[in-house]
Amino acid sequence: MYSQEETIEAIRSFYLELTKLTYVEESWLRVPPPEGWDDESMARAYEVLSDKTDTVKDLLKHLPYLRTEPIGQYKMFHDILIGPDTKALCYSFPPGTFNDQSGRGDRLYPLPEYCIYLTQGDREACRLVLDTLRGTITETEVFATGVPRITVSYERYESMPYEDKWRAFPSTPVREFFHRWTRMHTKLIWMVVPTPGPPDKPSRGNFHTRTRVSDEDLQLVDAEWDAQEWDPSVDDLPQHTAMYMKQAAAVYNTHIRHGWPADFDKTGCRAAVLALESEFAAERERQFAAAEDEQPTDEENSSIDEEL
Repeated sequence: MYSQEETIEAIRSFYLELTKLTYVEESWLRVPPPEGWDDESMARAYEVLSDKTDTVKDLLKHLPYLRTEPIGQYKMFHDILIGPDTKALCYSFPPGTFNDQSGRGDRLYPLPEYCIYLTQGDREACRLVLDTLRGTITETEVFATGVPRITVSYERYESMPYEDKWRAFPSTPVREFFHRWTRMHTKLIWMVVPTPGPPDKPSRGNFHTRTRVSDEDLQLVDAEWDAQEWDPSVDDLPQHTAMYMKQAAAVYNTHIRHGWPADFDKTGCRAAVLALESEFAAERERQFAAAEDEQPTDEENSSIDEEL
């Protein structure tokens, strides 16, 4: 059953936990006054979402949001990463700033008037759908080609009307869902970390995970965790996958060495992680360059064609 108060508290608590880690700044968590965000800051959202129910609109007016400071002459905002390729949607913006977020999620699956997207992203993203009739979160994806990510057969999914396809994905009660996503972060199964960039601009986050498939996520989130350093075996992994897994281990161990979760030095950990990410970016560039060097030239391809 839907409860606006429970929904607001579940999202606020989740966002608050994210601010304790290295990527999300405390100042990015925006909490409305008791009467909600003013109509001027909600004007764009109300315009785009005019077909939504009053229940949805009132929820959006009272939700906490993650939002960076506006940057540049156009006063734009950076998207904030909160999961695998998944960025938090914000529906309240100060007058005079520019945003193109409101309603972006509906470019995936059209939703009924009592539902709203809470996140958006690219190919690997979870578009989280909040259903205000049932009080659930549905984890939709761009491509439902993997049976584990949908609750019906793929043939059934393909035959569903386009406006109903979002219903094929798993749904979870709001409080239970955000409790699980909170543990994904606090147990360092998912790690969103800052990336090097200009000091006067908000960092664009980078995502790391200790697992390779979503089923492993669910196993780890319910398992006991003792916050010890982690040394994964990568010998049987492809080079590219091994590189990402080793970086995930380095990021994870850096958090542990800086006291996560009980006595965490966020500032020190952030600086160390930024150094790791800078080295990681350089290593990726080296590997990509080496892979390109190994590709046959046009002349070599011509010689191969002649031999054939």
